Amino acid sequence: MISKRLIAVIPSTILAIATAASTAFAVSALSFGWLLGLIVLALAALLADVLKSYWETGKIVSSPAAWIIAIAFLAAGWVLKIRGLGLLPALLPQFGVIAWFVLVFRLKNDRQACIGVKEINNKGE
Repeated sequence: MISKRLIAVIPSTILAIATAASTAFAVSALSFGWLLGLIVLALAALLADVLKSYWETGKIVSSPAAWIIAIAFLAAGWVLKIRGLGLLPALLPQFGVIAWFVLVFRLKNDRQACIGVKEINNKGE
């Protein structure tokens, strides 16, 4: 059986490996390496979130935050590449850190209604 400490480290490890791989793809001589690097990082963010959710709740779902991060990475990388800026290989490690911070440090019960919604729901009961 896998220990809880090892399970807690796996999403972070996935994001770390994906960050290194995406940067390596982006600086490679491949003409589509930048796109491959972005896709690897976006999919790793989704995978890390799904694994974390599965180990916490037993359900295989990804959070809206993971989808927003994945789409934002793809959009930002696309804009940087179209503009001809050579910043993408330098920014991929920062993208990986952002994904790690947002997804790994997400609270367990992050889906809570706002105060106004709770008050409206309580009046209806």
